[in-house]
Amino acid sequence: MISDAITLDLEPDGSNHWMVLGLIGNTRPLPRQRLEYSLLTVATLCRWITRRDVQPQAVEFVDPEPADARPYVAAFGCPVRFGQPRNRLLLTNRDLEMPLLSSDPVLFDMHQRVIESRLVRLGHASTGQRVTEEIIHRLHLGEPRREDIASSLAMADRTLQRRLREEDTNFQQLLDDARRDLAQKYLAEDRYTLG
Repeated sequence: MISDAITLDLEPDGSNHWMVLGLIGNTRPLPRQRLEYSLLTVATLCRWITRRDVQPQAVEFVDPEPADARPYVAAFGCPVRFGQPRNRLLLTNRDLEMPLLSSDPVLFDMHQRVIESRLVRLGHASTGQRVTEEIIHRLHLGEPRREDIASSLAMADRTLQRRLREEDTNFQQLLDDARRDLAQKYLAEDRYTLG
């Protein structure tokens, strides 16, 4: 899925995969319902496109537990945990490897063209924008290294440095800006402590 607002990353966990919902570039706090609904939509979409009862193994949300969590358990049909580090959904590898019975070659070709067009537009982003997106995507894992970001953008470290110089910026400035933007976002959200 391609989006300017969210990422959906798969992270292995034994015979399962966590589908992690990430946010891109938003500086305003989102209502918890939007994130909860997004994961419920993903779970429903999995059932719809496979035409099978794809059942999440667990769901985790960043926000604290509501007074009544029963509607969550009823909606997802699995254990739901709150106050977790990330918003994510646990799916079995068996479910993820299931063939799509509703696949249609004509629709696939159409979607492929739309995706390629979108990727071309994304590809015209400046090097600085692409670096910032990578920094934001990785920052929760610790301070990203310039060499790793360059590698993920399929370029040599020196090439990355040269292109950033041509845009009158540098990696450290983009890293500092990303940290500042994220800090402002986190400070605006009540669920995060100052620490």
